[in-house]
Amino acid sequence: MADEKACGAIIFTNVGNVRKYVILCGGGAYRGDYGFPKGHVEAGETERETAIREVKEETGLDVVLFDDFRTVDEHALAREGRPNDRKTNVYFLAEYHDQEFIAQKSEVSEIVLLDYGEAMNCLQYEESRRELTEAEQYLNSRTDGGEKNVMVIRLATENDIEALQKLYYELENDAVRFQPEHFVHGARDEGFFRPILQADNQDIIVAELDGNVVGFAHVMILEQKRVPCLKPERVIYLQDLDVSEEMRSQGIGAKLIDACKDYGREKGADFMRTQVFPQNVRGMKFYERAGFSEKMKTIEVYL
Repeated sequence: MADEKACGAIIFTNVGNVRKYVILCGGGAYRGDYGFPKGHVEAGETERETAIREVKEETGLDVVLFDDFRTVDEHALAREGRPNDRKTNVYFLAEYHDQEFIAQKSEVSEIVLLDYGEAMNCLQYEESRRELTEAEQYLNSRTDGGEKNVMVIRLATENDIEALQKLYYELENDAVRFQPEHFVHGARDEGFFRPILQADNQDIIVAELDGNVVGFAHVMILEQKRVPCLKPERVIYLQDLDVSEEMRSQGIGAKLIDACKDYGREKGADFMRTQVFPQNVRGMKFYERAGFSEKMKTIEVYL
C-alpha cells in the first residue's frame, strides 16, 4: 500500500462585515476543480510547514495558522491494480489582511474571494464542503469576533527586553546543541539591548501576536569592505532570528524575513545576508523558501 499526504489551509479575510474565503480554481489537468490551497508534504516538513509553504506558493499570501483548528479527509486513490492506496488531506485555518494574490500559474488558473454560501455552491467535492462548514462553524462559535491571532510586526523598544531575553535563551539552546565547541548560554542584560535599540545602523524587529512578543530578528546595516575586488555594496545582515518554539511553523518567521527585507530596502541595502549552522537542515530550507541561496562556505581548523 502507498499512501500520500497533502496539507493546506482554508483561508479567510473580512471584506467590510462579510467573511470571505479564498477559493482556488485549478490549472492544467485540474482546471475547473475548485478547492483550497494544498500540496504534498516534503521530506523533513511538518504538516504546518507544508501548509504555509503551499499557501505561499499557490496564492502568494503569508499567513499565520490558527492554533486549534485542523480538519482531515481521506479517500482512496484510483490506481489500477492498487486498490489500497489512499490519500490524506490535512487543512488548517488561516486569516490574511491587505495582501495581493499571486497565483502559481502552473497550478492555479484563478483565485476568487467568496462568502460562505457562494463558496459552498462553488465547491464540487463533498469533503471540501464539509471542511468549509467546519471552518465556518468554528469561526461563528468564537466569542472574540475573529480578532484572535492578530499579528503586528514592529521595531522593538526597551519594554520588550524581558521577552527578548527569553527568546535569546531559546535561540542559544539551538546554538549550543549544534556547536557546543563554540557556544554557551550567555546573560543578555539591558546593557546588551540598549545600544542596539539606540543605534542608527541596527535594530531588533519583533513579531507580536495578541500582545505577546513571539519572535524577533536582529538586523544590522553594513558596508562591504573597501577592497579592490569587492563591489561597493551595502548589506543588511541578519545577526539573529528566533520564533518561540511553540509558535514555529505558523508563518511568523516568514513575516519577520519580509520585514527585514523592507527594512533593508528603506536603508538602501543591496542584498541581505545571514549564516546557518550546517546541521540546521530545517533552518536552511526555511531560508531557501525566503529566497536565500548559498554563496560561500565557512571552514575552520583547530590549532
